[in-house]
Amino acid sequence: MTTDNTHSDGHSAPVFRGMDKSIGSHWEDVMIDISRTMSGQLNARLVSQMGLGAETDEPIAFLDSACGAGAGAQELYKAVPRQVLEKSEVLCGDESPMMIDLVKKRIKDEGWVGTQARVIDAMDSGLESDSFTHVMISLGLHIMPRPDTVVKDVVRILRPGGVFGCITPHLDHTSWVAEFRGAFASLPFEAPPFPEKNWSQLHEVGRWYDEAWVRTFLEENGFGAVEARVERGTTPIRNARHWLDIFGPALSYVLNTTWSEELRAAHGLEEVKRLIVEHLEEKYGGKGWDMDYAVIFASGVVRK
Repeated sequence: MTTDNTHSDGHSAPVFRGMDKSIGSHWEDVMIDISRTMSGQLNARLVSQMGLGAETDEPIAFLDSACGAGAGAQELYKAVPRQVLEKSEVLCGDESPMMIDLVKKRIKDEGWVGTQARVIDAMDSGLESDSFTHVMISLGLHIMPRPDTVVKDVVRILRPGGVFGCITPHLDHTSWVAEFRGAFASLPFEAPPFPEKNWSQLHEVGRWYDEAWVRTFLEENGFGAVEARVERGTTPIRNARHWLDIFGPALSYVLNTTWSEELRAAHGLEEVKRLIVEHLEEKYGGKGWDMDYAVIFASGVVRK
């Protein structure tokens, strides 16, 4: 597997950029914690749906695209026998150099043998055609402004019979939005309400929040044996600060895109974060709670 186009030119919506500012100096710990908890649980199920597990006995070529902190590769290493992975190729790609640096640390610290990490633009990866047996995109297609282009590139780089898997938020994935709306309404100064929009998708290309649409899209764009299903459940939130660590990037994005420069100057991100924590601590009595989620798992076998 080689690449001649490993650049980062700002294609994705800037929700998860500058995490050292939107989350804080402990952002690496936060991202790894998310990877090992809520993201890990989801990625484990997607790895299984893609046909990978203890029974896998042939070397694979696996791409964790838009990898974030590496939850996909993390769960792959739990599921597939180590002796198989030692003969396999695993690549983690993300357009964020910060994330790639973090994943490189995890590769070294956690012993992910045979794994590399590099900056890759998922819409124009530059990776060799017919080079991967499996490509995963977990919680990325709802953010990338041209997911159709991304899927086209996935078809190109998959080997005949290769498997694609993805996770996207369902339309009902709204509990976190409700928390923000309540928190914004509690702010002790005049500010715009939390925006009324479909937060399950940040672009207008397709309906990645609709499992029937996702199934049809994959079937019409090069995949057979397509499976698309909705999973609803809860994930534990330890306390108000834990919740804001998770959704700090979303908060920063909303303030930067909907608040005026004057309002942000008068009430900066750190002040707003403090007020939201106070609101949530009062709401939940300083304790944790279970957060609802709804996501779509989809997979298919490329037809070539």
